[in-house]
Formats: sequence, C-alpha cells, structure tokens
Amino acid sequence: MICNWRYIGGIRMLVGVSLAITLGGIASAQIVPTLPGSSNTTIQEVTPSTPVPLDASPVAPTVSAPLVSQPLVSQPVVTPSVTAAELGGRPRSVTVKVRKDGKTFYGKPLATDGKQMAVLRWDGRLATFPVNDPSIKVTKYSSDFKPYSTSELKQRLKKYFGNRYEISTTGHFVVIHPNGGTEFWAEPFERHYRQLNDYFQAHGFETSEAKFPLVAIVLRSRKEFDLRLDKEAGYDRNVLGYYSKKSNRITTFAPNGIRWTPTGAKKMENWLENSPTIIHEVAHQIAFNCGVHNRFSVVPKWTSEGLAMLCETRGVYNFAKYPHVKDRVNRLRLKSFRQLEAAGKTKGVLLELLQRDRMFESDPEVAYAVSWAISFYLNENRQMEYLNYLAKDGRRGDFRAHTKIDRVGFFIRHFGKDIASLEQRMNLFVGAIK
Repeated sequence: MICNWRYIGGIRMLVGVSLAITLGGIASAQIVPTLPGSSNTTIQEVTPSTPVPLDASPVAPTVSAPLVSQPLVSQPVVTPSVTAAELGGRPRSVTVKVRKDGKTFYGKPLATDGKQMAVLRWDGRLATFPVNDPSIKVTKYSSDFKPYSTSELKQRLKKYFGNRYEISTTGHFVVIHPNGGTEFWAEPFERHYRQLNDYFQAHGFETSEAKFPLVAIVLRSRKEFDLRLDKEAGYDRNVLGYYSKKSNRITTFAPNGIRWTPTGAKKMENWLENSPTIIHEVAHQIAFNCGVHNRFSVVPKWTSEGLAMLCETRGVYNFAKYPHVKDRVNRLRLKSFRQLEAAGKTKGVLLELLQRDRMFESDPEVAYAVSWAISFYLNENRQMEYLNYLAKDGRRGDFRAHTKIDRVGFFIRHFGKDIASLEQRMNLFVGAIK
C-alpha cells in the first residue's frame, strides 16, 4: 500500500494508510507470569475496540471566530486555497469540528484510509469515524491546533467525574483519584516520569516533552475498574491496569479498597512508588509520548513490552541509586523465562516475535518472557545498537502496516542476520545471571 499526502477539503493529510492495523491493538497491560507455587496473578492484555467515552462534548478553548464552515469531502481533492508552499512540505496543523451522534469534538486530522478518518483531539485522544457517513458533519474550525492546557483538561475531567474523585496536577500529569492525599496519589506518577526520562537521557537517548498533559485514572475499586473495562472490550478479570494508545491514558484502581489517611500515607506512597503495574504503564505512556515509540505507528510488541518490563526494575527507574546489573534484572521475568526454557517452550520464539505479534494472544506468557529476555540482553550487551534501534523505530512512518519481512529486515539491519545465534547468546547470558 502506497502512502502519500493529499488534500481533502483544503487540508493536507496522509492517505493510503492502514488505520485498522495501526489502531488494532490500542492498549497495553502488564502481563505477570503465573509461576508454580506462586500467588502472582496472571494479567491479560486489554485491547479496547473504541476510545474511552469520556467528556465527549468538550467546550472549545477561547479562540478567534471559526472559519467559514467548510465540509470535508470523502474523496481526495486538490484545492487552490491551500498550496504546498504554504504548508512547507509538512502536514498543516488545522483544527476541525466533528459533529457525531449529537455530540461535538475538535481535533487535528491525521490520516484517512478512504473509509475511516483519524483525528487527534484536543485532549490527546485519538478518534476515528467513517468518512462517508452523512450523519457525521466535519467542518474546518481554525487554522491551528492547540491542545488543552493542564487547567482546561482538569476542568473537563472534573465535569465528567464530579465530586466522587479529586483531580490533581503535576508538571506533566493530570491524575484522577479518590478524595484525599493529593500528593500521595499524583506525585509518584511525576517521579516515575522524571526518573525514566533521566535514564534515557543519561544513556544517550534524547527524549522530547509530551505534547499533551498525561492522564492517569486511579479508580476506587476493582468493581469500578471492571465496569469501565466492560464499556471498552472483552478482557480477563485479572487485569490490574493498562495504558491505551487510543485514549493516551493510564487506568488502574486502588487495590483492596485502599484509602488515604494521614496515618496511612506511607503505605499509599509505597504502593504507587513500587507497583510494577504503575511503573510498567507509566513507561508505556512516556515511551509513546516522549519520542521513544511512535504512537501512530505499529510498534512491534516485543519492542514496547520488552522496554516496559526493563523499566519495572529499580536499576532503571532509579538507576542513580541502584547502578548494578543485579538491580536491572527483572526477577519475576527471569524465573518465568528459565522455567519456560527448561520446558523447551522458548526455542525459535525470537524469530516468531520479530515476524508478528500473534503469540502475545496465543501464548502470552512465552511471548512476554522472551520479549524481556531479548530486551535485557540487548540493553546490557549491545546498548548503543539497541537505543539506535529504538530511535529509528520511533521515526517510522505514521499509520503504515509492516509485513513480517519488513519487521525482520528492520531488526537485521541493527543486530545482524544470524537470529538463531543471537537467540543462543541470549539464552547463555540470561542463564548465567545470579
């Protein structure tokens, strides 16, 4: 499929894309292996099929008067009102107004595959809708695109969640949480953001600032969490939290009905600071918002999940205090990998993961174990090449599908063509860990 820029209703956007493939897996949840004799809960991946329906009709920020209503047509047409010279060869950051099912939202058109259009909303969520549906009205609203500020987004979320939840803000986060103890609910998210960014930059990977306030939702109970997931997609009831590429939000819940009190502050702080679920999902959110992964590209799951599992360890998220290799070993993943390898279940899996993501659904425990093992091996032994691989993968084109040949070829260009030998070295290295 050939992707190129065309004009639709005077707006330059990407056409000939694969929206369904790019947005098919829109969420990422921490997967914890079930080990013999262990009480660990197996957490399955969540793949919602639609955006989280929060504050669907936002109030527009203060802007100049809208342009004359200009419907966007469903077929690409060239219009003399916007020229390539004016755009400087880059997509124009205009804002459109979308009226759908009696509700209105605003956003920046990103791409269309001829059937669906993708629009990036003011709050950072990604919306898609059919371009040929006569009941949906899309008009040009303004000649720029300005996301919600932190205060504007907080106001919108407060209107949706009401008085049952408090909303706290930090330098990068808007956190919805049970009432009380603002600093203990919100600040850990911000600290993880700073620590993980520091790790990347200290190791030569230049991250960027998030373009939207990052949203994290901490619900009161497992029951409320289940009700929210029921609205999104089928899932396993053992899921503890997830990050959605489409909504760009983390959603989790306070375990065992934890409530903040002055005497319980230390317990609450420790839960948010040390929870692998929180760290894993914050790692995803940072990676997809700060230039590590491309949120609008098909990132191989071994890449995104492997990196998030590396970030679960204190040797990464608190590397200055814990600088040793032993601190970067994810002990739970290591134990799972060794047991699966001893059972003969990991042989040849690396090549399968490089080709496609299917094993994350058919055998997630093996897929996650090998993804961690190869990511850990590369980060410890070939770190410059690994970080270069991440940087170049993060710059791959938006909304483009990649065949298994593309995926393997991209990997080979960074790590060599002898994948079987690489798998053997990975096994030896992981097997020697004390």
